[in-house]
Amino acid sequence: PPAAVIGVISLMHLGGELSLRRAKLAFTGQVTATLWALCSVLLLMRLCSHWRYTTCKEVEKKDDFVCQNPVDRAKVQRVLMSFACYFETTIECQVVFVILCCFGLCAVISLLGSIVGLYGVLQLRRHLEGGKARQAQSAKGETHALLSEMACQSNTA
Repeated sequence: PPAAVIGVISLMHLGGELSLRRAKLAFTGQVTATLWALCSVLLLMRLCSHWRYTTCKEVEKKDDFVCQNPVDRAKVQRVLMSFACYFETTIECQVVFVILCCFGLCAVISLLGSIVGLYGVLQLRRHLEGGKARQAQSAKGETHALLSEMACQSNTA
């Protein structure tokens, strides 16, 4: 979601369709996307920090065909199957842990990008607010100049 939000905001800005009202909505959307990214980071980091290999291996052993150890097999075959089971469950659990940590890293990168996007949208919003204030000030000055000119013309007449 953070990449999609900043992508839409960027396309609107490049297309010249980002008014002050839309910039305020874009800022709200970017704040929401940043909070989403922060929650993702916290969730994935919690999963990584509370990872237990023993629990993973036990679950894998229950569901894995190689780990089923029927009594009617020869002793050599049972030993080989036991080694195969050990290596397979260990590798599977390590791969799952590495993938989980990679997702966590991607979430951190997404959060950093979302924070940069939030800063950019905030700067754009301030720029648009300043432009609107300058327009209002120039309109006020033009009105004041017209009134002064009219007052001068009425005094001379």
